[in-house]
Amino acid sequence: MLETIQSVLFSHAKSLLGFAIFFFLLEYIIPAKNKIALVRKDFKLDLAYSFLLTILYFPVQIFATVFVGLYFYGAVGMPAGQATQPVTVTILQKASQGEVLILKNGSIQYQPVPGYAGLDSFIIKKSDGENSLVQTMLVKSADEVQERDGTSSVDNPEQISIFVTSSVLGGKITQGVTGWFLSARNMVLEQSLLMQIFLAVLVVDFFGYWRHRFMHSKFLWPFHTIHHSSKQVDWLSTDRFHPINHYITAFLNLIILTALFADPYVSATAMALRRKYGLFIHSNVRISYGFLNSVFVSPLFHRWHHSDSEAAFNRNYSTFFSFFDLIFGTFYLPTDKKDPASFGFYGGELTKGLIGQTIYPFLKLAETGRKL
Repeated sequence: MLETIQSVLFSHAKSLLGFAIFFFLLEYIIPAKNKIALVRKDFKLDLAYSFLLTILYFPVQIFATVFVGLYFYGAVGMPAGQATQPVTVTILQKASQGEVLILKNGSIQYQPVPGYAGLDSFIIKKSDGENSLVQTMLVKSADEVQERDGTSSVDNPEQISIFVTSSVLGGKITQGVTGWFLSARNMVLEQSLLMQIFLAVLVVDFFGYWRHRFMHSKFLWPFHTIHHSSKQVDWLSTDRFHPINHYITAFLNLIILTALFADPYVSATAMALRRKYGLFIHSNVRISYGFLNSVFVSPLFHRWHHSDSEAAFNRNYSTFFSFFDLIFGTFYLPTDKKDPASFGFYGGELTKGLIGQTIYPFLKLAETGRKL
């Protein structure tokens, strides 16, 4: 596990170095009005957040992906009868072949439960050959990878431990989240790959708009305040998130993509685009899309979201498509389209330390509770 975490952190460091080079050149060529020094005073804090979230997100990603995969995909096969054995489930890596990249050489032990079980009672029991569990494999059992005596363990109920598919061509799905969204997932699967990716980006941005808007509510704002505490907004400040805020975002995205999109490659691509575009709109550049600002989120549009101006408070929640803000009445962009004079959040500021910012939301909520 330690070697794996080291590998993840090393990969993260390499990606940050690549982003640093790209955005340094971009911000040098077309800088915003408020130029930021190459090494600003609080860059260490943002680096700490970036690596901290990578470490904290790593085990949660494994747990959430496996369990949401096992339960939410609604196509879990298990042996008939009451007796089950613990199974080591292998986490696969070939996302381009319909398998999910989670952990190199990783595995997790799972105890199958006979019959119907799960978060919403829609796990399928393998019985009488009525369920055809086929197509893209998300998680495979270790012994399902190899064939025994010319017969795949998928075809032999005695050898089946547990496996999950992203699509079920035959059989039945009981009522539950997957059952409710099955028709929508099938409709998406009929589209071209590019259209599926576009739909994934669009849907995640729609739910992301409302998730972001709720993060500005009274109860969740103390956690989201951390992201707005930076007085200088650039690509590196993108990762300044409280872990609770980060977990809420990641888990919601996972549920949405799992429920509506069957191809893990589509989901992975959509999230990669969202990550990179998020860095871009936080960058310290003077880029505006003109009349297209009402359709797409530009760096200038999002920089006003981080302004400490009262007029811009609780505005511009979208990441990709600014028309969501236009539709729901939260669009804000001054007619002169100038860069904000200063950043932060309206009505206050936070301590600059990592530990202080981590415990701040809990102290704030406790203070609010005492006033009720």
